Amino acid sequence: MKKLVSLAFILVFFGGCTSEYDKTMKVVYDIKTRDKDKNPIFDGEVEPPIPNKTKNEETVLGIDSNKNGIRDDVDIWINRTARSSNERRAMREVAREEQKWLKVGINPTRKEVNEVAVALDYAAICLNFFTTIERERFNNIFDIILDLHSNTDLRIKAKKRNNQFSYNGGERNFNEEYKYCNIVIENLESEITRYNIKIQERRK
Repeated sequence: MKKLVSLAFILVFFGGCTSEYDKTMKVVYDIKTRDKDKNPIFDGEVEPPIPNKTKNEETVLGIDSNKNGIRDDVDIWINRTARSSNERRAMREVAREEQKWLKVGINPTRKEVNEVAVALDYAAICLNFFTTIERERFNNIFDIILDLHSNTDLRIKAKKRNNQFSYNGGERNFNEEYKYCNIVIENLESEITRYNIKIQERRK
């Protein structure tokens, strides 16, 4: 199993600021560069190479060389920071939906905006289930993934175009967050137990 960098070293708040984005990505890029395995596989997917920064930022959607629906830089960040296979899959699902949000923002329609808003909302609920298990109570993994997608003016503008429409996320029931997951969950019963233990600990 790949040795993953502790997230404590890279939780940087950047909200679209390129310099902070660069600092955040430098940490995971340095780790990837030092990795002896030049074609690492995470959950059956070959990790993409470090993308050329200029080419990756010249379009809204950037580079997705392994065609998995996630921009290569975000893909690498997720691989190197997730604390479990389940959390990694949930992070990827958020990243895919956020990439769709950017794509819709190029030429948005009300129907597309609403569909992606609901899907992103559900992906966020799913991710919360696993970050609750793996991390401290107040973590901002979801927000970091969104911010990674907002690292250029072009991408920020694409997101803002969706705001011309009012939309609501899907209906929520936080009691069984894993049911919102659109991923294969490993050891579900064990994960539910771990989740419940964490919730009980937090209530003490």
